[in-house]
Amino acid sequence: MKYIYLISSVLFCCFHSFAQSGIFFDEDQLSETAGTEIVSDASAYKGKALRRSSSAPAATFFYGPYTSYKAGYYLIQFRLKVSSNVSSSPICRLDVFSNEAGTSALNYLTITPSMFERSNEWKLFTLAVHIPQNVSDLEIRGMEFVPGICDLYFDYLHIMAPDVLTIGGSGDVAINSAVGIGTTDTKGHKLAVAGTALFTKVTVKALPWADYVFNSNYRLRPLSEVEQYIKQHNHLPEVPSAAEVEKNGISIGDNQATLLKKIEELTLYVIEQEKQIKRLSDENLELKQLRTEIDALKAVIQQIKK
Repeated sequence: MKYIYLISSVLFCCFHSFAQSGIFFDEDQLSETAGTEIVSDASAYKGKALRRSSSAPAATFFYGPYTSYKAGYYLIQFRLKVSSNVSSSPICRLDVFSNEAGTSALNYLTITPSMFERSNEWKLFTLAVHIPQNVSDLEIRGMEFVPGICDLYFDYLHIMAPDVLTIGGSGDVAINSAVGIGTTDTKGHKLAVAGTALFTKVTVKALPWADYVFNSNYRLRPLSEVEQYIKQHNHLPEVPSAAEVEKNGISIGDNQATLLKKIEELTLYVIEQEKQIKRLSDENLELKQLRTEIDALKAVIQQIKK
């Protein structure tokens, strides 16, 4: 079980999967207690959301829907927002519960307003849950609402089935779907991150690598041609423009291969320049020797004239 809680701690902050497998619930399928109301919200799914006002009494925010699930590993997503993200005090607890699976929550997450980057902006929270046996009473709950902090809004929850999340015997996790962190639009990519990311090591496989620049039949652009290209386009040949990068981003692998290609081309230019410098140096030495000989000859002629 320890790796399930590790997965939860890594994924809860902003994980989003776009495969709509599993079950999708909004305010129409869930039950709310007194003080929780359905409100119109143009930014919410289907234009509606659940709201619990800061003036509402302490109680359960929502609960339900008591559905049947097979044993396995699941990701359960919640889309929430708060009217103010200032407080770091708990305002609600999200949990997953089944009497048939045991007397304690299968997993839970305590929500504080400060977990939201901005006020009045939706954010996705995800719980990784292990259901140890087949159950018919799985309940998803927004528990322990605390009044007096801010308004809390709920848009929907999405229960993703085992075809989306695969956990191997060693505890390795495979997500069989596109993933967005901090965004709901992956633009067709397997992973999209809206914000910064920290890595200790990244390996990118980029083909073809640029060593073909050193092939004898490779055409190296004359520098005069490169100069004309730069004057016309304001960037190096085969390197994306600033406008293209701003619009589409860059492929790290392709960009590294392109940078290496330019470094290798620059190396060839430097080697050729070194050869030219050596030729000029040799020619200059020959000219100096010739001038010395000429000066000596002039001296001899002057002696003869005397």
